[in-house]
Amino acid sequence: MATITATGQEKFQFGFTPLLEGFTYVPLMIYRLWKQESPINLWYNVEPIQGEGGVNIPDTQYLARMREICDRHGFC
Repeated sequence: MATITATGQEKFQFGFTPLLEGFTYVPLMIYRLWKQESPINLWYNVEPIQGEGGVNIPDTQYLARMREICDRHGFC
């Protein structure tokens, strides 16, 4: 259920409700990631190059900033 919920795409989630609560979907933009930063986040899941619906590649600093946020909060 976590995998289906994490996809964030309704076409894959259809028929699997109720989905798990507590997932927040953040676009591949650094300012949006910072806005969602919180020590209560348990997990960040990132798809570095998104292929569904076109090729979406994050800003060159996105993954580095994500690592900094994880390090600051003691995430692995």
